[in-house]
Amino acid sequence: MDRSELQFVIVDKIKYPWVNLFYKQFYKKGVASNNESVFVLQFKEIICSAKVVPIDSYLLLTGVVCHHDYQRQGYATQLLKLVLALQTQPIYCFSYTHLTPFYNKLGFTLVTKERSPQQVRDKFAIYNKKNRLQLLVKNN
Repeated sequence: MDRSELQFVIVDKIKYPWVNLFYKQFYKKGVASNNESVFVLQFKEIICSAKVVPIDSYLLLTGVVCHHDYQRQGYATQLLKLVLALQTQPIYCFSYTHLTPFYNKLGFTLVTKERSPQQVRDKFAIYNKKNRLQLLVKNN
């Protein structure tokens, strides 16, 4: 596949069930909800997906998933660069420790809970109960 054949798509809400089939196959926790913006990189099928969720007046990047056949080939990086270029405000991310270098290359930096908005801290506390996550932010 030639990378020029890839399509970056901001998914219409009516097509969220299509994205949810992708999430069901590759990321059991992921489901696109109506309050989120969903982005995909596709070529005949979804190659990777990401969601941006509003938390009051802040944004959270979540649900970043790449089809197993296309992992470690730069597709998720390509998708996220396009998604991040559309954002005009800081965007937060809750990262597994082993993925933090990936997000650092995209401009995310580690932030302490105390230096993040209360709404983000509250959401982070919920996500971080079962996992060892790091709180990251990218200021646009």
